[in-house]
Amino acid sequence: MVTHLLIATARGAPMTSLHSVQALAGQGLSGDRYANPAHRRSPDYQVTLIELENIESFVVTTGLVLTPEMPRRNVITRGVNLNRLVGKCFTVGPVTLEGL
Repeated sequence: MVTHLLIATARGAPMTSLHSVQALAGQGLSGDRYANPAHRRSPDYQVTLIELENIESFVVTTGLVLTPEMPRRNVITRGVNLNRLVGKCFTVGPVTLEGL
């Protein structure tokens, strides 16, 4: 399940939480700086994902604050083992992604 969708318009800009976002084939998420090829170093910058469970585990283990926006990833999931998706194609809503 997707719990958060986030984009940043520029390097270091705050992450903006969205209810929905347009995925641009071969580019990334509309409005995110990595949708612009000038900012994207490789295909694995197009859309980034992280598990909410890992964020929560970090907080419990370290006692430090880590909100979903702080890791600067676009898609935050719950109940999805993202490592198992590396090397595979999978869908998030109507969008097909490839785990790199």
